[in-house]
Amino acid sequence: MASLTPSLRRRAVYAVLSPVLDEEALIAALWLQQNELRGDSVTDIIRFIDKVAQQHLLDSGTCRRLYQQLHGALRQPESGLPLDPLPLMQSSAPAASAGGRPGNWAAPSMAPATVASDLPSLPAALPGPAVQSVQPPASALPLAEAVAVLPPAPAALTAPAPAAAPDLSGRPAVQVVHAGLMRAALSQVRQYHPAALEDLRGAALSEVTRVRVTGPVREAWRTAWEQESSTDWCIDAPQNALAELVNAFYVALCEALGPVNADHVLTRAVREAEGLPQAREFSPRRFV
Repeated sequence: MASLTPSLRRRAVYAVLSPVLDEEALIAALWLQQNELRGDSVTDIIRFIDKVAQQHLLDSGTCRRLYQQLHGALRQPESGLPLDPLPLMQSSAPAASAGGRPGNWAAPSMAPATVASDLPSLPAALPGPAVQSVQPPASALPLAEAVAVLPPAPAALTAPAPAAAPDLSGRPAVQVVHAGLMRAALSQVRQYHPAALEDLRGAALSEVTRVRVTGPVREAWRTAWEQESSTDWCIDAPQNALAELVNAFYVALCEALGPVNADHVLTRAVREAEGLPQAREFSPRRFV
C-alpha cells in the first residue's frame, strides 16, 4: 500500500469527489479532509464522506459508492492518481498559503478562467458536473464513535447468549477474535433482521471482490458465507487481511441494514467479542 501522505490523501479525495461536486464544493471538501481524514480505515472514510454528504446534500446511494471508491483510491500508488490539488486550494484561499487552512474558511466563488491560468498543468477534464441536490441521508455515527458511545442495549434488545463457541484453541488470537466478532454480528442479524440476511450475504460476497486479500482468503470468505449458520468463521489470514474483511462486512451491513442498524449490530458484536479470552491479547476494537 502507498504511504498515506497528505499529498496522497488530497489526490485521492480529488479523484473521487471531482465527478460529484462542483468546483467550489470540491475545494471546500479538500480543506475539510485535512482535519477529518487522518487514515484509510473504513471508520475514517465514512466519517469524512458523511460530513461531505451533509454539507453538500448527497444521497445515501452516492455515499455508499463514495465509501468504496475512496477506500480504493487511498490504496492506489501515486502514479494512479491525479496531480496534487494543493495549488488549486491555495489559489482559492489566499490566507491558506501563509500557513495552512484558515480557521473558518468557506470556498469563495471564482471564475474558471482564473483556475486554468493559475494551474495549466492540472488535467482539465478531472472536475465533473455537480450532482442534483437531494435530501441528505440519515447520518449514522462513524463506527469508532458508535462503539465508544452507544449505550448498552436494553435487556429486551440484547441477543441471547449464542451456542457454545467452537474450540479454536491453538489458533492465533487475531483469528479467534475475528471469528467471534463475525459470529456475534450474524447472530444479531439473524435475530433482529432475518429478512435482510440474504441481502447481506450478497453484498458481502460482492464487497470481497474489491478488497486487497489473497485468493485463498477470498475463497475462505466465500465458503464461510455458503455455510454461514454452521461455520466457525475462523479464517487463516493475517491481521491486515482480516481487517479488510471486517471493512467489507461493515460496508455490506450498511447496504443491507442502513448505517444506523449496521452500527448497532457491529457495536454489540464488538462488545460480545471483547468477552473472549483472546481479546486480552487482541482487542476486537482494533478491527474498527
